[in-house]
Amino acid sequence: MAQKDLYSKVATFTLVVGLLLNIWGCGEKHVAILDLVPERGSMLLNIDLPIVAQDSDLSQIVNIDDLRLSLNEIQINPKTVTQLVAFGDLRIQSRGEDYYGMILQGNYNAKRKLQDLERSGWKKDHYAGSDLYYQSGSKEYMSSLKKDAIGFGTLDAIKDILDVKNGRKKPATSLSVCSKLLSCSSGSHAPVMIYMIVPQNTLDIGYAGMEMLGTGLNLIGVGAIGTIMGKIGLVHGLSMSINHSRDVFPVELSCMMQNETAASLISGSLNLLKSITSMIPSNQMSPQDRQNMESFNSIRISRNEKVLIVNMIMPHDGFR
Repeated sequence: MAQKDLYSKVATFTLVVGLLLNIWGCGEKHVAILDLVPERGSMLLNIDLPIVAQDSDLSQIVNIDDLRLSLNEIQINPKTVTQLVAFGDLRIQSRGEDYYGMILQGNYNAKRKLQDLERSGWKKDHYAGSDLYYQSGSKEYMSSLKKDAIGFGTLDAIKDILDVKNGRKKPATSLSVCSKLLSCSSGSHAPVMIYMIVPQNTLDIGYAGMEMLGTGLNLIGVGAIGTIMGKIGLVHGLSMSINHSRDVFPVELSCMMQNETAASLISGSLNLLKSITSMIPSNQMSPQDRQNMESFNSIRISRNEKVLIVNMIMPHDGFR
């Protein structure tokens, strides 16, 4: 199964990624799964699969058809999956290297499911006391993580998940940037949540950091958010929640800035830009420009210490 992008791997890694935003409305299940994502997971997608699968528009955004194909290849019925977290490493994505993983929680017995794969011809290997299952010639592996949770992905990603589970490595949620973004969005319950962190060594090379964020936004099909990010500039991390209401998509974008001064300055600049553009006569715009302007004028900008929070209403075509 070739990696087209973090998303087609499971819809972003089906990827990946996994979530950009004030997102993290995590219930107890979400937190348990997210706490297994390794630090290397700099891009993450969290999907409430039962809700997304029943919503034709959200299904398009997360490439649900590709996701179903990926799950069928590993003999998992998508209807049995309750929560999916996919992650990848943006630092190597631009180099064409593969590192991605998924954690699938569902209504099944994980060990029994993997034993069924072995009986159908899958091979078994071992790592640090855990069984790994794979098909001959494949670079992707599976392992049981909990009674109802399975890990799937490249060998390095699966090893990292197991190391986090066994306490040998730290989870992504232990990072200060991640924990801050999570605390800012603890009340959100969006069915699609995306999260990215810019590593410190990439932050030190500002242009590379912006390119990395742009790559991630395009991979998950929300390149239109890049217009907003172009005004905000380089951030330490961001999260995004996507909801669906009738024919529009409420989106919340949370950006971790360098400090409160930077967050305050960008907040003021965006509010000023919004007030200026609102004075442009709509009869001088094309229908597409008018739609984009309506989306821009719907933006509400606020700040929580050094986290810049942007709420907006996006049309469907704003995601592709």
